[in-house]
Amino acid sequence: MNNYTPESAIINKGDLKRKKIVFTENKRVYECRNDTDEDVVMLHVDGELFSSKDKVIRCDYAFEADGNLGNRTCLVELKGHNVSHACEQLQQSLVYFERIYPVVRFYCRIVTSGNKKPNIESREEKSLSAYLRRKGCEKLKVGTNKIIEKLSDLG
Repeated sequence: MNNYTPESAIINKGDLKRKKIVFTENKRVYECRNDTDEDVVMLHVDGELFSSKDKVIRCDYAFEADGNLGNRTCLVELKGHNVSHACEQLQQSLVYFERIYPVVRFYCRIVTSGNKKPNIESREEKSLSAYLRRKGCEKLKVGTNKIIEKLSDLG
């Protein structure tokens, strides 16, 4: 990370080689398996990296991996059913991270409660997807209740 990262925002102090990167909130789970044995810094974004007093909306969590596949950051929002708001949170977080952190690739993940209408993209989802495409980043990934993936897939 960098000098802008407060110690209180780092979740895995002293455990940079952990095998699983897991964020949970209200029965929603994001899990990424560190199959490449990279150093990973896990961040609590909303409330720690950004004060609760800030009037900006941000995603819940993030992690940065730095290894043979390069420097990558994954932003994670654990949400109820309001995917549109989650997209806004991720997009505002992306703008911040792009300015402050030296990252090569970004990934955005939303884990929802599953109340979204299938195959209907909101204006905010389309906007975030277009933003990611312009930046050469991977497509937005949305899952119901749980997303499980491997770090090697974030290449």
